[in-house]
Amino acid sequence: MAGLNVRVYNVLVAVLAAVSVTVAMRTVGLLLVSALMVVPVATAQQVTRSFRTTLAASMAIGTGASLGGLVISAFASFHARVAPGPTIVLLALAGFMVTWPLGVFLRSRQRLRAPFPAGHPDEHEVTEGHPHEHGPTCGHVAVPHEDHVDYVHDGHRHAPHGTHYDEH
Repeated sequence: MAGLNVRVYNVLVAVLAAVSVTVAMRTVGLLLVSALMVVPVATAQQVTRSFRTTLAASMAIGTGASLGGLVISAFASFHARVAPGPTIVLLALAGFMVTWPLGVFLRSRQRLRAPFPAGHPDEHEVTEGHPHEHGPTCGHVAVPHEDHVDYVHDGHRHAPHGTHYDEH
């Protein structure tokens, strides 16, 4: 143990966050503060997996949305009155809408590549025919599974075993 009083640090972080939000709300408004606290983090979580990369990416996304919103509202003000706050929020939301389908795709690929959980019943269905031979050059994702390799194909995993295929 390092002997640090964790409770003091938790209270300190909570007080600093509350003060920051209160001051920022009076300065730029509730919508912008809440959007910039939530949306960049949600956007970064679509494409990152660790805390450190999520933190760095969300700061970059928030900064980019803020600068982009300011620039867009400055140039758009020649033609129409556009407030920078809503422009920043809309830009941050647009970033989330762009990365959300990518996040769904990446999570589904990660699930397919993950090995079976420990204690997974080794149930399978034996099938005789299959449209092609699986192997290292077939183009399907290979997942190591105990003493053999399963191939992800048509939404499930299966492996060649001699003259038949086991489907998991």
